[in-house]
Amino acid sequence: MSDAARYTWVEEDDRLSAACFTAVTGVAGAEAVRRFGADPGTARTATFAGSFNELTGSTPLVYDELDGGVLVTENNGWQGSRTEVLEAVSRGGTAASVYWSVNADMSFLYVVDGVVVAWFDPLLVEHAWSGSDPESVRRQTANLPFGLDGPRSASLALVERLTGIHLERRWLERPHRCVDVPDSEQVALPTVEGYRSFVRQALRAWWRDLRGRR
Repeated sequence: MSDAARYTWVEEDDRLSAACFTAVTGVAGAEAVRRFGADPGTARTATFAGSFNELTGSTPLVYDELDGGVLVTENNGWQGSRTEVLEAVSRGGTAASVYWSVNADMSFLYVVDGVVVAWFDPLLVEHAWSGSDPESVRRQTANLPFGLDGPRSASLALVERLTGIHLERRWLERPHRCVDVPDSEQVALPTVEGYRSFVRQALRAWWRDLRGRR
């Protein structure tokens, strides 16, 4: 079974219509969520399904330490897709995140010791890439079904390739530690125009890089 095939369930699970998964290495769990803006001292126990972000207050983070690192999950959240968050979380280690929404917005972000190595849209993997060394991550996408075939399963497989952290379906069904990122530490969900602007910037960076290779 290929590594992406182990994640096909993520394409079909109704609980995952909007989610963000962040894998962190080199940083302890409590410190990782502190860097997200949460207080680990307020941790409670909750499941992923029971921590849906109602968009009316703080953002729940369900997290735990796994072999090789920390997994931070957001049910209908997006904090892990924010560049400034992962820059902070990854200092002294690495962080890889995948985010998708009900509107088919998607992003993949890989950061090492505070430096964005690569950002791309899993639905448009052949197009806009940005970061300090996107080619190093692009090489890791071989044989993964990005695009319309299986962007979520491909993204989680890539997270595992980059960090060694594997998400099992049953993990989402079990209780784990849960903390909240308060309103003061959040930013609004990007507007459609804001997202388009971000993509345009990434496309321009890709075009400059392409022209520089000629």
